[in-house]
Amino acid sequence: MIKKVCLVFLALVVVLLAAAGVAWKLNGERWQQEYAAFRKTGAPVLMYHAVGPEEGADWPKTLIMKPELFESHLHYLKEQG
Repeated sequence: MIKKVCLVFLALVVVLLAAAGVAWKLNGERWQQEYAAFRKTGAPVLMYHAVGPEEGADWPKTLIMKPELFESHLHYLKEQG
């Protein structure tokens, strides 16, 4: 039973990869052109879990951005336009 499930799953993966390959072959160049155009006019989107002091925060310390570092990110983005 497990062997059949694994074979069905493997077959599904192969079909999905083949479909993705065909889609890329048919649309890859257009997608690259659209992405290049977006890069010229798009804006970066940054996401932070939390910005603030680590003391007393509900977030794990590894997810908290210190305000000074956040400010340096904003200055960098402003300098880069």
